[in-house]
Amino acid sequence: MKSYETLSRNVRRIRQKGNSLPSVPVTLADFILPEEYMVTLEGQQFLLHDNEDPFRRTMIFATKENISFLAHCDEWYMDGTFDICPPLFSQLYTIHGRRNNLHFPLVYVLASKKDYFTYEGLFNQLKVADKRLQQKKIMIDFEKAAHKAAEDVFEGVEVSGCFFHFCQCLYRKIQECGLKKTYIEDATFAMNMRCITALAFVPVHNVVNNFEKLKKLKFFSKKLKGKSDVDFGVQKLLLYMESTWIGKQGRKSYKPGMFQLKMWNVYQLTLDLFPRTNNIVEAWHNTCTS
Repeated sequence: MKSYETLSRNVRRIRQKGNSLPSVPVTLADFILPEEYMVTLEGQQFLLHDNEDPFRRTMIFATKENISFLAHCDEWYMDGTFDICPPLFSQLYTIHGRRNNLHFPLVYVLASKKDYFTYEGLFNQLKVADKRLQQKKIMIDFEKAAHKAAEDVFEGVEVSGCFFHFCQCLYRKIQECGLKKTYIEDATFAMNMRCITALAFVPVHNVVNNFEKLKKLKFFSKKLKGKSDVDFGVQKLLLYMESTWIGKQGRKSYKPGMFQLKMWNVYQLTLDLFPRTNNIVEAWHNTCTS
């Protein structure tokens, strides 16, 4: 009688022969999507566009019904994930539409790059698919390439950054400035750090002025004059806030930060009862990986 190992090998060989699995592609040019994956289980066309670019490959998946539904959504929420991305691609980027307070995953994109031209190509292809697509509200993370592409393709669009990602950026900077231990162990210190985050809830036209007032408070004014490691860390953090988020008011003019105030400010979103985050997209991504 044959050994268990021999029988196992025979079973695997027969299975492989029956499945006729294609070889794993080595380059993007080798990546050929089988026809059965271009359609849904109901036979609808699912592959919306494949640019077949061997250096910047982008494959967009969505049905005509999905695109039509997307055109009638109040807002779009976009985010990328890397955890469930196949080899050779950098991310799975998804676009979710919000309608009647419900969120729907509607567009799925496999992209080998995360640059401006990738996002510009994606948004333009969506407009080609349905000329009614002229979105007015989009929420994304703080990725400059996607932000600029959305503004260039969708004229007059209001692009908002996710408040959760904003908080993440600040906390990462707190860690980079060597303030993590103090933030965790000192409740007063942590509360003052959260005052910086709270600027997102101040009316846009008052943000710069309130930031200047914040720096004059006893806690921050003392840190700005101090010479301890924590003091230097806070000074570095405030400079980061100016250059990245707040901007700086000079004697004659205002110099904006890397991100416009209106992109990360959630004052109006809160008043209008709109979501302040695109966590629903991340939750969907997490469900796919679990």
